[in-house]
Amino acid sequence: MERGQASTTATTEPKAYKSSYCDVCDRQFKDERALQMHLRAAAVHRRLKGNQRAVPPTQQTNKKRDNTTSSWVPREPLVQADPDANIGTFQYGNNEWSVISATETTEALEVLSKSCHDILDLSRHHYLIRPYADEDIALLRKCKNCGFLETAIRRREFPSCCYYHPGKKNVKIPGSKHMAYSCCGKTIPSCIVLPKHEYIAPTARCKEYAYTPDAVDPSKHVDWRRRDAVVLDCEMAGVQGGRGEVVRLCMIDFLTGDTLVDTLVKPTGMIISWRTRYSGVSRQKMSAAESRGQVLDGWKAARAEVWKYVDGNTILVGQALHNDLDALRIIHWRVVDSAMLAQQAVSPTSTRQWGLKNLCRELLGKYVQNHGKDGHDCLEDVLATREVVLWCNRNPQKLQEWGKTKRVEEEKQKEAKKLRDRLKALNVKDAETSDSYG
Repeated sequence: MERGQASTTATTEPKAYKSSYCDVCDRQFKDERALQMHLRAAAVHRRLKGNQRAVPPTQQTNKKRDNTTSSWVPREPLVQADPDANIGTFQYGNNEWSVISATETTEALEVLSKSCHDILDLSRHHYLIRPYADEDIALLRKCKNCGFLETAIRRREFPSCCYYHPGKKNVKIPGSKHMAYSCCGKTIPSCIVLPKHEYIAPTARCKEYAYTPDAVDPSKHVDWRRRDAVVLDCEMAGVQGGRGEVVRLCMIDFLTGDTLVDTLVKPTGMIISWRTRYSGVSRQKMSAAESRGQVLDGWKAARAEVWKYVDGNTILVGQALHNDLDALRIIHWRVVDSAMLAQQAVSPTSTRQWGLKNLCRELLGKYVQNHGKDGHDCLEDVLATREVVLWCNRNPQKLQEWGKTKRVEEEKQKEAKKLRDRLKALNVKDAETSDSYG
């Protein structure tokens, strides 16, 4: 049975069909009652007009597998609309987010597919592109001081010296929102420099990475929920060994904006820092959710939940997504990273990592991640990431203009730094000269 076809024979009258299909959410329901319950419950249908809600099976367009793009080709829109018409927005939190209309779905998916980064680009931005082999694990070493990871897969340009702080960054600075290190009381990058790294042996984590499963035939799977593109975000807590452990997982459909997963994840390792200021998760929240049975049991269960909606052909969208995939031990090649889109617009050689908060403020004029001590709202983050990627794809000329402006700013900052360094060197030289004559 081709995807998009009904499993039962329907009459030509829209109200007489037995199986009902939601064209917006791309889901098949067993009867009309189940469809109506979905229409009342799903937030996306409250934002759309009635004629965009559901389509009887007799009006559906059969879809064929496209082997060239490795993705299911979406149906043609049934309701033709003015392409220049406002597609509308919906409210979440303090911001409004875009709705992709039925007429724009095909084009939006095609543009998103063209925005996927190539494998070499992913590798340069710290994505793991294949599982660790035995020879890689033999070469994989991590510095116990600075956390530098030496590997044959992730090739990064690091100095040979070891720069680190032996203390923690937990000292409040009066009159400032920044924190200082307990070892030196300063915010400088490091207070100790060693000529070499002190490596420790790799852990069993290296053997836990796996490719996203290949696409399957939906006719053979009753509970088939795969999506063409999803936005993913994880919130992490600190565990022993310096790595992050996923404690919250959130995922939405890129095209519809529907929430697919939003749940806490019980950590498997011993938590040394909940990072509540950023993760929004505390020990109390985790315990309460666990008592109600509303948590996933560890990163493996979280990864399995992701794979219910994602296969090897799905486009994963995220902000610095390599961190989330690393926490879930997932290797995926079809990726659109909003941070990489911004970085490449500025300059291919730019090393600055653009944060989601800055991108939303500068590109969209929206303010996110402003909840104070309550931490980040994971659902808000995925909606913001989706919005940034949509803006970049819809406004390529504006993105290039923004990149040019930032490139000029970076060049001015480099020149100013060079000038400060020269003045500092001259001041040191003058002081030495004065001392010699003194």
